Amino acid sequence: MKLHQRLVLYLCAIHLGLAMIVWFTLKDNPYWFFPLEGVFIVSLLVGAKLSRAILEPQQFLHASLDQLREGEFATRYQPSGNPDLNALVETYNRMVDSLREERLKLGEQRDFLDKLLHASPAAVFVFDFDGRISHVNPSASDLLRQQPDAVIGRSLDQLGLGWTNELSQLGLDVPKIIHAQGSRRLRCVRSQFKDRGFTRAFIMVEELTEELRERDRMAYEKLLRMMAHEINNTVGATNSLLESCLTFGESLQGNDQDDFRTSIETIITRHEHLNRVMREFAAVLKVPEPRCQETDIHQLVKDVHRLVSAACERTGIEWRWHCPDSLPVLSMDQHLMEQVLMNIVKNAMEAIGERGAIDVHLMTQSGSVTLVIEDSAGALTAEVKNQLFSPFFSTKASGRGIGLTLIQEILVQHGFEYSLEGEPGRSTRFTIHFPIPT
Repeated sequence: MKLHQRLVLYLCAIHLGLAMIVWFTLKDNPYWFFPLEGVFIVSLLVGAKLSRAILEPQQFLHASLDQLREGEFATRYQPSGNPDLNALVETYNRMVDSLREERLKLGEQRDFLDKLLHASPAAVFVFDFDGRISHVNPSASDLLRQQPDAVIGRSLDQLGLGWTNELSQLGLDVPKIIHAQGSRRLRCVRSQFKDRGFTRAFIMVEELTEELRERDRMAYEKLLRMMAHEINNTVGATNSLLESCLTFGESLQGNDQDDFRTSIETIITRHEHLNRVMREFAAVLKVPEPRCQETDIHQLVKDVHRLVSAACERTGIEWRWHCPDSLPVLSMDQHLMEQVLMNIVKNAMEAIGERGAIDVHLMTQSGSVTLVIEDSAGALTAEVKNQLFSPFFSTKASGRGIGLTLIQEILVQHGFEYSLEGEPGRSTRFTIHFPIPT
């Protein structure tokens, strides 16, 4: 039973009891009986009115609590004739106005944050209190090549990617460059925010691959142009003088003439070799625009195998094919792509040396044809992985570091995704994704 019901029942019981007492004591005296009964009736009415005035604030509190419990902040109450109730109404109206403004402000901020995360080119991973992923934006989903539903609820270690394991080891607010999928460079930073008084973490991952590649390209382009200018001018002038010296050598006698001619010709040969080296370096800067045409990628890989088959037989390198019977026709520059495949295969053969295997995988997946050239050398160390695709970097004593740079330039011009991955003692895999033309 509610309080106002109990109070009304109490007033009725009191006045009924008093009325009964008056009835039994003064029923024979009408001059006192009827006035006293009238007083009791007036008292009952006044008590009911006073109890209503007293209980109005409580009833208002119950109603306002229900509104707050339901999250209804749009309802406002009008003042009444009860001063005590009016004070509560005024306070309640101010409170719900403030709550409504805060809710609107938070909603706008949340909407802005959602749109910002959705439009951000940086990948964002938000974690719950247990370190599991609770939210990823579209850039993070694209970076992982997985749908958000496949990621949410899992930890970074459970994603099964080498670079995501590195993310879990990031220090707080300490940016770090991580190498991912062979050629990608990612700037990663881990930070924290407060949620309901507790600390949660998030990680931002920014793609720096193209920015760093373009910076490296501009640096080595400037260096090569300067070197080519100086070397070509010097070699041209000295070769002219050396050829004049050859004419002078004809005036020498016997062995002196032979020794002189041999020395001069050796110098000229070294100059020609130097010119050839510079032309090889310059070739990286002069990669032509791809002239794409329909291409059978399976046949193109077979053509490359045919060119190196004799060398593979001499060194005991076995080719193993893992290809379907038919593949979609692709669009690419066959000549440039043949250069790419030749460089990849040559690197694999040199890494193996003798007695090993090269596995060629071709498969169709997610709207693209994927080519994987896998060698059994297992020579890709962590130090080497950090330098992959860097200009002029080579693990070979006589290498010039041109091959991977040329591969990168051609694949980037085609717009093909690629990666070079491996671990010491395990196979090294060069992967290229060719989009299927629509």
